[in-house]
Order: sequence, then structure tokens, then C-alpha cells
Amino acid sequence: MIASPQRKPRLPHRRPPLIPALLVVPVMLTGLYLAGVPWVVTGLDAFWEGVDHLGQYSELLWAVTAISWLGVALLFLRLHRLTQWNQRVLSALKAAMDEAEEIRALGRSVLADLAQARGVPRKDRAWASSMLAALTPQHIDEVLDQEDEKGVNPTETK
Repeated sequence: MIASPQRKPRLPHRRPPLIPALLVVPVMLTGLYLAGVPWVVTGLDAFWEGVDHLGQYSELLWAVTAISWLGVALLFLRLHRLTQWNQRVLSALKAAMDEAEEIRALGRSVLADLAQARGVPRKDRAWASSMLAALTPQHIDEVLDQEDEKGVNPTETK
């Protein structure tokens, strides 16, 4: 069989599941320790002896603990900001699809601002930009056609 000269689509790169590994590995090691597997017992005993020796450096351990808490706080702050950005985008999308033209224009302007926000992943900003492009009329003719369908005369002044 002759292989096709066309390239096959590549599968997306899968990252190893970090969180399940962090949960499963300690449980497995504990089970092997309790079962009395010699290499596990020796390794874990040596590990905990090393941890006991770190007690001599309590100031260092306090500093490491403080830095780790700071890292967790920054992570939660970033997640909170991304959640707020997501809620703002959803509200702007709802406004951009409203029946009233003033609200639609306001929703599109807010969506344009959110598409340029800093601290948001590039893919999310690109998605917001594409949604903005999809919701923005391309030509004034489309707007005039929509107004004609509603029975509004665009040349009429109030």
C-alpha cells in the first residue's frame, strides 16, 4: 500500500494529568509501605528522616511556607479576575444581541474593550475579537436593510 502524500492532521498534544498523579502516587506509596515492600519502606523512611533534619532550618521553612501561600493567593486572584472577565464578556455578548440598537452598540464597545484587556490568555482575547467581528455589521447596507424591515425610514429626521 502506498502512503498518501497528504499530511494527516496531527492530534492535539496531551499533557500528563498532573492532579490525578499527585493524588494517586502518595496513596500507592502508602499502600506499598503498609504492605511492607522493602524498597518503598527504605525510600520513605529515608525521605522522612531528611524531612526531620530540615527541622534545624525552621527559618528557611517559614520563608518557603510564606512564599507558597503567596503563590496560592496570586493563583486565586488570577482565577478570580479571569472569572470576572468571563462574566463581563457574557454580559457584553447579551447586550450586543439586544433588540435596541443603543444597547447593541454599547455591548459591542464593551466587547471591544474586553478583547484588548491585559492579563487574559491570547486565545480568549482572540475569541472575544472574533465574537465582536461576528456581531458587528459589516456594511451600512445591512443596517439600512434591517431598519427597512422594521419599518423605520433612515432618511427621516426627528
